[in-house]
Amino acid sequence: MSRKQQLLKKYLHGQCGTDELQELFDYLRKESSPEDYDPVIQQLWHTLRSERALLPQESETLYQQIDAQLPSTPYPVWRIAAGISGLLLGVVLVYLLVFNKQVSYTADFGQTRTVVLPDQSTVVLNANSTLHHNSDWDGGRPREVWLEGEAYFSVQHLANAQTFTVYTQNMAIKVLGTEFNVQHRRGNTRVTLDTGSILLNAQGSDDKRVADILMKPGEQAVLTSEYDFTLASIETTPVTAWINHELVFDNTPLVVVIQTIEDIYGYPVIIESDSIRQLKLTGILPNNNLNTVLGLLQETFSIKSKRENGIIRLRL
Repeated sequence: MSRKQQLLKKYLHGQCGTDELQELFDYLRKESSPEDYDPVIQQLWHTLRSERALLPQESETLYQQIDAQLPSTPYPVWRIAAGISGLLLGVVLVYLLVFNKQVSYTADFGQTRTVVLPDQSTVVLNANSTLHHNSDWDGGRPREVWLEGEAYFSVQHLANAQTFTVYTQNMAIKVLGTEFNVQHRRGNTRVTLDTGSILLNAQGSDDKRVADILMKPGEQAVLTSEYDFTLASIETTPVTAWINHELVFDNTPLVVVIQTIEDIYGYPVIIESDSIRQLKLTGILPNNNLNTVLGLLQETFSIKSKRENGIIRLRL
């Protein structure tokens, strides 16, 4: 197996480190033909078919889209990916990168990154997040981007009312011109609207279809990995505080805080004292300084932390 095939296989199974991910994307951007990737894709196709039982028509459609090696339109592929697995989403993203020559932007662990899109819309990527869009961005075609992680969008309203769509694994967020936050982590998508209006199109399971939802400012929509959907009015400022390098918590279970630390800083966290699971945090932590985070947890709860072999251990 070639180095490119090894990297692709690791990426599709969620095993790529930051340097390996960059190496893979460099290969993909330079690649002119897909032959090196065919064996891996074919193997993954057979693996994916066992993920859940597919309807014959659905199965045939999926295979044709992968086997053709050139998705005709990204949205149908995305909808199938949402209904099957995160692994297939990786397949789709790689094919979009290879064949549609997608542009990719990544914010590393513990960092944020501001991206200006070709239409002058701006996107602030939170740590451990990636944004993709087609390199042949055309003013006459719908504007489409794909997000893994979290980002804050300020979308330009164009004279021709051209739509702008953000895709996550299980949702499409359609806007004309507005400001909103999208977080897709651990299989869940959370959309928070600051200004304007957006239309959510959520792909649920066969028995839990989610109808299109028109959101208003001050609302937050959540679609879980189990396709449970909620829509509620909230105070949006704490949600978007990460743009200013702050993570705001209000009586939040410490296990949820620890999951956030894992997502932002990339270190697995092991809780060695069960009593830590009962604690709750109200306060502000930085999203760009792990040492400060661990120090604040120690001051607030007398929690002792130890980092070794890329793992953080917490105990009282």
